[in-house]
This record gives sequence, structure tokens and C-alpha cells, in this order.
Amino acid sequence: FNAAIDACYQALAILPSDPDIHLLLAELYLDRGWRAPAAEKLVLLGRLAQLNGDAATRARLCYLAAARFPDDTRLAAVCA
Repeated sequence: FNAAIDACYQALAILPSDPDIHLLLAELYLDRGWRAPAAEKLVLLGRLAQLNGDAATRARLCYLAAARFPDDTRLAAVCA
């Protein structure tokens, strides 16, 4: 787990706006039981997807949010 997190952080240092890395981090956080950081990561990724007009990332984010955070109003707003 720690190696995977470190690898993601290193990758973000090179590609800070890569949505795949952000989604992977959110999934790793969830696997570890870190719901609050995962939700925050998804909210921030939603903002990034809006700025970039990235509908595919938004769809992937919303799928994960619906599955793991069905009652989170922040994520519901991102996915509305």
C-alpha cells in the first residue's frame, strides 16, 4: 500500500493533472478506509474535470462516487 501511494505521488509530481492517477489514489484511500481524503480527492478531481471539459473523467468519477459515496452532497453536486 505505501509503495503504491508513493508511486502515485511521484507520478503526480510529473503529471499533476492526470485523472487516472487521482482516481487511483482515491481508490487506494478507500481500500485503506480513508473515506474523507478519498471524497476530497474526488471533489477536487471533479473541479479539474470541469475546468478541462473532460466528460470521460467526470463519468468515471461519478461512477465511483455513486458506488462508494451515495449520500455525499458535495459529490452529488459534482455529478449533477
